[in-house]
Amino acid sequence: MKTKKQTFAQRLRWQLVLAAVAFMCAITLSFSYILLNTIDNTDARMTVLAAESFVSRLDSGQVTELPKDPSMRGFYDWQSIPKALRAPFEDIELELSEVTETSFINPYNEESYIGILPIKRENGNIIYFVSEYGFEQSNQAYQEVVNSFLLEIFWLLICIFIALLAFVFWLLRKAVEPMTMLSNWTQQIKTDEGLPEANFTIQEVDDIASQLKQSVNEVTAYNEREKQFLKYASHELRTPQATIQACLDTLQLQLQGNQLKTLERALRANLTMSRLSSALLWLSRESTDPIKKEPVDIASLCQQLIAENQHLLARKELTLTTEINANTLLIEADLLLIVFSNLLRNACQHAEQGDICIVITGDSLTITNELSDSTNSNDINSFGLGLQLVSSVCDKQNWVFESKYESNKATAKVTW
Repeated sequence: MKTKKQTFAQRLRWQLVLAAVAFMCAITLSFSYILLNTIDNTDARMTVLAAESFVSRLDSGQVTELPKDPSMRGFYDWQSIPKALRAPFEDIELELSEVTETSFINPYNEESYIGILPIKRENGNIIYFVSEYGFEQSNQAYQEVVNSFLLEIFWLLICIFIALLAFVFWLLRKAVEPMTMLSNWTQQIKTDEGLPEANFTIQEVDDIASQLKQSVNEVTAYNEREKQFLKYASHELRTPQATIQACLDTLQLQLQGNQLKTLERALRANLTMSRLSSALLWLSRESTDPIKKEPVDIASLCQQLIAENQHLLARKELTLTTEINANTLLIEADLLLIVFSNLLRNACQHAEQGDICIVITGDSLTITNELSDSTNSNDINSFGLGLQLVSSVCDKQNWVFESKYESNKATAKVTW
């Protein structure tokens, strides 16, 4: 399954957005926890401050009576507290200036909260302040405070989130900008001119661009030298090849008997070299004009190439079979000849025994041969110029060339 491609900006954008969402969730949970604890602590602290203020005024004589309001009643000692109110705290150790709360059922059979706050006076005595309030009343007040706070914190978080996203996208654009500049710069590669001069304001990007330009220039120069060599070599070889062919044809008319066998080997070698030169010369051409297609008799071509490679099958336990499913093909005849002859010669050279199977259909050529047990991966990777020429021809012609080596069997397939 092919992996879906993403730009650097797309991947980084979603990663930053997810990070921002996770950050906002963490802030929301933190604020909620702080809110609940703050409300509880603030309420208790305000009760302690009110009680301490009252005791201070009591010690200074500003007041003489303890408060009698149900929300805060004062008692000079523990036994003065009504038994119904102090009963829930009998097993609880109270701390000075700390509110201790619990729930209980009041005389009216209603659930209520009760809190006791012991405050120490200057004379060492302890005054107990008791607060009692209804369950529903307490929860309603608590809910109102929480809702008000959450509403304010919600809008605050929305503002923070928008500002954070704006910062994230700005940061993303700045972070990706150098890569975008480098990508746009590399798209200016031209076959003849190469990359333009690198001139970026960011040092690291400028270094990468300079190294890339140097590498591209070196590869371009190497390819140009190789192309010129192939072009000149294949062109210059055609004249001596033609001379050799003419001489061999003359000798073929003059020689007889066993001498013709030696001459035939020379003719085959010259034919192979001629085809290689033609292939190299065609590959070195810069013309993009399509090659003219012409009808090719597949059976005749197959017989011709098999006859030309019979000398490679001598003294080998090889059986050559053909399966032709197309009598005539409308195709680039010269290119088919180059591809077919190279693949067949390669199979005949490297097979020692077994079958060489040639299958030709209307859109493909497949040649399969067995490999000897002694053939290793290094031998396979060095199967010669033939396969490289086939691959180059197929690439330039937009044909598909496939070669597989498995289970001691080599398969070469060309689809046009």
